[in-house]
Amino acid sequence: MEEIKREVFTPIYRLYYFLKPS
Repeated sequence: MEEIKREVFTPIYRLYYFLKPS
């Protein structure tokens, strides 16, 4: 379950960082 959560959290975190202004 940890592997799936990491794979699902990776794109979300990346999108959040990309959408959010530095």
